[in-house]
Amino acid sequence: MIEISYFNKTEYETEQFETIGTVITKNAYNYMKVEGDKEISFIFLNNEEIHEMNRNYREKDYPTDVLTFPGEDDYLGDVFISIDKVKEQAIEFNHSIETEMSFMFVHGFLHSIGYDHLNDEEHKTMFDLQDQILGMK
Repeated sequence: MIEISYFNKTEYETEQFETIGTVITKNAYNYMKVEGDKEISFIFLNNEEIHEMNRNYREKDYPTDVLTFPGEDDYLGDVFISIDKVKEQAIEFNHSIETEMSFMFVHGFLHSIGYDHLNDEEHKTMFDLQDQILGMK
C-alpha cells in the first residue's frame, strides 16, 4: 500500500488535483509492482518557487514542471509540482489541466522509484512506462 501526503504552497485550490494524484499514484504503484508499504509526498508550488529550487538544486535557471527528491527505504520522496507550469503546458499541448497533472504525478512517482531520462534509452523507457500507466499505450 502507498500513503500519499499533499502540501499546497500556492494560492490555488488543489483538492481536485489531490484526488487525481491519489488515483494515478496508486495505479502507478500497483502497475510497477512496488513491494512493501511506501510513502510519498506531493508539494504544489508556483513557478517562482520551483524556479528557485531548479536553480539551487539543478543549476537550471528556469521554472520546471516537476522536481523529485527521492527518499530512502519506505519513504519514496518528495515530488514538487508547479501548478503554473502545469497550466501553461496544458495549453501548449492542447489538453486539460487534469491530463497534464496526471503526467506530473506519474513522472514524479517514476523518478521516486529510480527512473530517469538522462539519455535517449532512459527517456524512451520512462516515457513508455508513463504512457502505459496512464493507459495511453
